[in-house]
Amino acid sequence: MVRLATLLLLASVTSVSAETVESVEKTLIGNFQKYNSLSAKLNMKMTMGPGMSGTSTGTMEFLRHDGKEKVRSEMKMKMEFGEQVMESNVLNIFDGEHAYSVSDMMGQKRVMRNNSDQVVGRPGGTMFFEDLRKKNKLKLLPDAKVEGAPAYVIEATPKEPQPRGPARSMYYFDKAKGLLVKMEGINASDEAMLTILLSDMKLNPKLDPERFKYVPEPGVEVIDMTRD
Repeated sequence: MVRLATLLLLASVTSVSAETVESVEKTLIGNFQKYNSLSAKLNMKMTMGPGMSGTSTGTMEFLRHDGKEKVRSEMKMKMEFGEQVMESNVLNIFDGEHAYSVSDMMGQKRVMRNNSDQVVGRPGGTMFFEDLRKKNKLKLLPDAKVEGAPAYVIEATPKEPQPRGPARSMYYFDKAKGLLVKMEGINASDEAMLTILLSDMKLNPKLDPERFKYVPEPGVEVIDMTRD
């Protein structure tokens, strides 16, 4: 009886340890296919250096439409530089090909067009992992909990670290839903410099495809930041 219990325990440990970042990625991508649309609250906190910080609150929407995965997020941002406070509204739209970021500060609009790896708030999927792997080495960490729910944790370490970028990033995926619920950017001093939380998720809500299109207003210059 003792021998049987020992064998069962060893089998359990072997099963858990057999999980790899590749197997978890495959599971998450498979689960993501269940969703044709999503919406969630989006909260972000940034620390850029002594006396420099920022927060933002808003929403994220995801839509699978015309064979493409599209994302829209809207945020109200507050940046603090010592005693100076700057507020802005930011709209991000990924139309399935390009990511547009529209910032409105004190009536001045700035629009940038980026590649897909610059999409804000994307909750998972094949393209998410393809873009993540292009610039990072991935590692599976022990499970954690986010808002009390079990989550897979994948660590991404840049292949070419940037001076002001994170030394590593942590991506937390809800195990039941298979969706990204938290992201942390960690600096070289092992301090959080960026935290993104996705909460109050609604699964497969009805969303208007027109919300995922961006057409510049007359006279607004679009700064092209795309690259090969």
